[in-house]
Amino acid sequence: MSSPAILKPQFPSPIGGVLAEELRRIKDLLDKHLLQYTQTITFDQDAGGQGVTDGTVVDTLYQTLGCTLTFIPTPKGTVLGTHVYARSINSHSAPNSISPVAAPAIITCIDDSWGQMKASFANPVSGVTVYARPMLSPECLGSVTARPYLRAYDAQNNLVSEAFYPLQYGNSSWGTYQPLSVTSSSNNIAYVKFSSEYHDGAQVYALFDDLAFTIKAVPLP
Repeated sequence: MSSPAILKPQFPSPIGGVLAEELRRIKDLLDKHLLQYTQTITFDQDAGGQGVTDGTVVDTLYQTLGCTLTFIPTPKGTVLGTHVYARSINSHSAPNSISPVAAPAIITCIDDSWGQMKASFANPVSGVTVYARPMLSPECLGSVTARPYLRAYDAQNNLVSEAFYPLQYGNSSWGTYQPLSVTSSSNNIAYVKFSSEYHDGAQVYALFDDLAFTIKAVPLP
């Protein structure tokens, strides 16, 4: 009686090579998708997706998203305090913009004579964008050269980058919301400050809305 034949498994190709190639492909896909992550805060909903009403203090409302806000007043601006509020007035994305001016006041714009709003990040980021809208003072005395701005700083308080309102006064779109963006080659932006310049000439105030920040991920080894 002959012995039964022993069946041996047959592989179409070396399994080690196929597996390694598949792992490389997955790593490449992950690197592409994890190169950066952007978080956008519209100030219209809280971190849990619930609506935010006019006059809500937003200082720590987005702390779980990695961002806190405060107002840094000048001596003149101390009457405003240090909070940042959601205001349902003159927004870029409805219904809210942000301002250090509490409800029910209807003039919510600021410039450097009042102070600056500051957004701090729990982890340093590589880019920040905020939308800004300039508004002229009622008197409009002198030439219009002041601009809303966004300035980024590292953890040692060094200026990393800055951006200014991109349109010149006289442009038909001047006075509309425009994005101000600052970027860095690494995650070294610890906080940003934003307001509008204050110097000789017509006084230009600014409104702000829709803050976004980007974190670059370290590629997988």
